[in-house]
Amino acid sequence: ISGSSNDLVSLFIFTGTIPNTEPGTPTLGPVADAAQTDINPGTIALRQGSLTYNLIVDGIRVADSWLEAPLPIQLSSFVGYFISNNSVKLEWETISEINNFGFYVEKLNPITNLFTTIEESFQPGAGNSFQPQQYTWTDENATEPNLQYRLKQVDNNGLESYFGPIMLNPNSAENPEVIPVEFKLNQNYPNPFNPKTSIAFTVANSGFTTLKVYNLLGNEISTLFNSIAEAGKKYNVEFNASSLPSGIYFYKLSNSGEIQTRKMLLLK
Repeated sequence: ISGSSNDLVSLFIFTGTIPNTEPGTPTLGPVADAAQTDINPGTIALRQGSLTYNLIVDGIRVADSWLEAPLPIQLSSFVGYFISNNSVKLEWETISEINNFGFYVEKLNPITNLFTTIEESFQPGAGNSFQPQQYTWTDENATEPNLQYRLKQVDNNGLESYFGPIMLNPNSAENPEVIPVEFKLNQNYPNPFNPKTSIAFTVANSGFTTLKVYNLLGNEISTLFNSIAEAGKKYNVEFNASSLPSGIYFYKLSNSGEIQTRKMLLLK
């Protein structure tokens, strides 16, 4: 809109596929006068205005084209292990994917201090998926003294997003008896489930840890873990939803100021 103080800022919420064109006037917003608010092109503001319902925002992507608006992926973990003196195994997992063509691994060049794409590392994406997806690739030429990796994600329109970097510990090795020291909340299994499911997690820092289940309204349903958790130890707890109705539920892991949330589906 022409003028210096009357641009509109709109928030759209979709339950399905995001359209390729702006769908008209949103039901929330717009803010009519940007000059009288704290909103500007460098700020995104979300305010919870209801005491009854909870709005859960699990991904925001800012773009200058409506076609670029969908969030390409939600990455839940990205880790690496030495499996020999010169080989590194990288693993990553996504929570959901939209329009995902695939991934490349990039490695830091110690001479230029820039990340270089490893063309042979390409892993095809799942396209559109709302279920967790696992990926792995092994670098058999891991000889640099300061090993750092990142992911380059490419969507079907050629747009690129980057995740990482991660730095490898030269003393780490893949060992069935050793659990990576990381803060990670796994997707429950099975999912969907009826009425029992298992949830595994690890923490990076030993300390008081909670794992709680919530319904769509944000009400606490169950506390599955409420104790001291040790770093590097894998925990697995069972959730029994026999007394609950079918629907989507959320489970949240909290430890040392870190929080991770996932959703699960109960089908009876």
